[in-house]
Amino acid sequence: MDTEKCRVFLKVLEVGSLTGAAEMLGYTVSGVSRLVASIEKEAGTPLLIRNRDGVRATAECEMLLRSIREMAYWGERFEHRVRSIHGIETGLVVAGSSYDAYYPWLSRLISGFSALHPGIEMRILEGTSSELAEKVDSHEGDFCICSERKGHHRFLPLVEDELVAIVPRSNPVSEWKDFPLRQFEKEPFIDIYPGKETDNSRTFAKYHIQPNVRYSTMDRFAGYSMAEAGLGVCMENRLIARRYGREVAVLPLRPRQTVRIGVVYPEKDVISPAAEAFVRYALEETERPVL
Repeated sequence: MDTEKCRVFLKVLEVGSLTGAAEMLGYTVSGVSRLVASIEKEAGTPLLIRNRDGVRATAECEMLLRSIREMAYWGERFEHRVRSIHGIETGLVVAGSSYDAYYPWLSRLISGFSALHPGIEMRILEGTSSELAEKVDSHEGDFCICSERKGHHRFLPLVEDELVAIVPRSNPVSEWKDFPLRQFEKEPFIDIYPGKETDNSRTFAKYHIQPNVRYSTMDRFAGYSMAEAGLGVCMENRLIARRYGREVAVLPLRPRQTVRIGVVYPEKDVISPAAEAFVRYALEETERPVL
């Protein structure tokens, strides 16, 4: 299968529109439509569900998606290797962090690297630790700062952090010296990133705890604000919680829960030339952050 077809097909899925993908890639809509039809013919089954709202993957497409991504990735890597042989430095590095405390360091890395390698495009990725680790495993991320996760990647530890309870000062529990994990089943709980795998959800699953979820949010600061207003308690990394105001108490958990935060990057046999250059620069040319 033509790897360019795979790249175009993935862009169609990403934007949910043949027209949108055509505009972003410089194709005509009919050209994109023909490429999609060609892939569907090779697969022997429809891969897209089309409606007035756009397109989305069929169940059969979901089964083939990993293979399509692999082909697109290796095609792109081949092109970059060819260019590097001829002395043309191009490529894309996708970096991200699930902890905003590391954005200043990441930004300094990108600034320094871009000055040395102006032909390499940099892109920022957002997500939870599990999402970023999965992005690296699926060749959609190259340098992600997150909590340690198992997978097909390398991990460089930066710091060992702990999970803590965020308790409003108006709650008598705020005077306790620590916060028993089972207490999350009793207190109104503010769920941050509901439905996603996070350090919080993994901890609850490990101890078979069903938190008393009363509120939920996809924004960490919103969760803190709700706790500050006395709506409930939440769980957070100390790295993040130490910046919160005095209207909340930050209590260690009982039993104590720690997580390793570090850099996730591709294994040596699959890393792209551009990503390899960025990782080498990040690990050798700059000091690691002390937070």
